[in-house]
Amino acid sequence: MFSSGPNYTKLKTNLRLSINRLKLLEKKKTELAQKARKEIADYLSTGKTERAKIRVEHIIREDYLVEAMEVTEMYCDLLLARYGLIQQMKDLDEGLAEAVSSLIWAAPRLQTDVAELKVIADQLTLKFGKPYGQACREQQVTTISERLIHKLNVQAPPKVLVEKYLIEIAKNYNVEYEPDPQVMREEEWGKEPLISLDEKNNFDNDGAGAGGGGSGVNIAPAAGFIGYPPQPMPQQPFVYPTPVLFPSQMPHEAPALPAKLPPPEPQSSWVSSLSPASPLQPSCEDSRILVGGKMQVPSLLLTNPQSLTNCFEEFKEVVTCHNPDIVVVSETWFSETRPAAQHNLAGYKLFHDDREGRGGGVAVYARQSLNPREVQLKAPPELECVWVAVDGGMMVCGLYHAPRAPTGPALMDQIVNCVVDIRSHNPSMVFAVAGDFNNLPHNRLCACLNLTNLVQEPTHLNSTIDLVLTDAAGAFERPRLLPPIGRSHHSCVLVTPKTYQVC
Repeated sequence: MFSSGPNYTKLKTNLRLSINRLKLLEKKKTELAQKARKEIADYLSTGKTERAKIRVEHIIREDYLVEAMEVTEMYCDLLLARYGLIQQMKDLDEGLAEAVSSLIWAAPRLQTDVAELKVIADQLTLKFGKPYGQACREQQVTTISERLIHKLNVQAPPKVLVEKYLIEIAKNYNVEYEPDPQVMREEEWGKEPLISLDEKNNFDNDGAGAGGGGSGVNIAPAAGFIGYPPQPMPQQPFVYPTPVLFPSQMPHEAPALPAKLPPPEPQSSWVSSLSPASPLQPSCEDSRILVGGKMQVPSLLLTNPQSLTNCFEEFKEVVTCHNPDIVVVSETWFSETRPAAQHNLAGYKLFHDDREGRGGGVAVYARQSLNPREVQLKAPPELECVWVAVDGGMMVCGLYHAPRAPTGPALMDQIVNCVVDIRSHNPSMVFAVAGDFNNLPHNRLCACLNLTNLVQEPTHLNSTIDLVLTDAAGAFERPRLLPPIGRSHHSCVLVTPKTYQVC
């Protein structure tokens, strides 16, 4: 009369519903957070600083919740992809233990927003037993995602993090704001979570015992505290490597000269291949890649031809016509029968990361005179991204993120960790991250790494998904959208440099 086993059809249906609902919630909350920033800027402009701080704390909590939803969505995607395996298994497979236990644990914490998660948790409990389900809900199993636990156990953000949010918002909306000097003395403490979630947050305060101030600056983290969402790293007046004029910026009558940099000093890591920063220049707000006091960056063409192998001749014509320094291609579709070696461009060096299965893949073509070299980084093989450094102190990341791919969080972590690591060795490096992002949350990448998305117009039907993120936005003209290549529906994006007086 009553079935004690799981209803697999109900499980599959609710997994699909949860994925769709989570996507909508993530988008809605991200948009609301962007609107809230304008409201905070208005508070700052009218001197209502305390109200602005309260609103910033709300934004931080929402950032955590959105990240938790993305992790939950990834686990639902994984179970849906292995739905047939779940039906056949009698015992819980180790490869699914984290996803199953994490969903059961997260369901009561997110079911107010996503009611389908409760149904999923109930069906998984019927499948693997009530004692296991109870242990997951009470966090007595070790396979629950630590990241998910951290995101859903939100602590009150530290004052220095709130100040950094306010500084960023004030800067973006051209509002004057003077941060609390006492809080900003702990800036070094506030930077730690940006680099590693494992760093200790309890620092000694050399001058905490002096004076009669009631608020000591020696901040003790709450129990179980790991770290807060990465926030924009403050710009420093670093000086960049020897100035290089990129070929696309040279007068047509002048021959393109190969750029040369001083040989890098020996280092113990892969970063030794990158050019070291030179001593600080006179006071400039930003002295990146200067030529005669003006910023110089390479031109960049971004395209998704949805199989470069089927329209390579047309692709070559577009490159010849616009003569970019760097070309980033998403969805190359290179394979054993159509290898990348058959798709070289004269005057460019090709770097690529091919998908093992059908479709996908990413490639970066860089002008040979820029002395391009690939930076080899440890990354999961399922990620599709290529890192290329060029003379002049610029690092280009070409990527492709497939729609609904469960690799989104891993790709986000990869980009953040790589940029932070490179900046720690060479703070003068300029970054450009370009490709087809699809549903990858690029807004949080921009907030975390202080990048700006240059592309503000739809590139694929009504969606803006072919993006160029950079920390030198002021050095580029507004992007031009070019017609799609081949049978693709993706517009090409051409980003060209501009020169302006920095000092």
